[in-house]
Amino acid sequence: MIELSELKGLPVVKESPLYEKARGGRVRCLVCARGCLIPEGGRGFCKTRVNLDGRLYTIVYGDLSAVESRPIESWARLELSL
Repeated sequence: MIELSELKGLPVVKESPLYEKARGGRVRCLVCARGCLIPEGGRGFCKTRVNLDGRLYTIVYGDLSAVESRPIESWARLELSL
């Protein structure tokens, strides 16, 4: 398992712009409405944000979340009528 201090060197780890510093080295994540208060060395509820040295980092930057083999142009179109 990778140590938290080694995470910063990975290409998928980037500092998040969506956080506030709190007392005691903690940070408040502002990515979602949950607003996790993350202690130093801890992770948020989503497990994709980590507090390193009082700064919030995302550890999944640039990772794929889904893969689709068909181009989007071939999908059925949804038409909304008001």
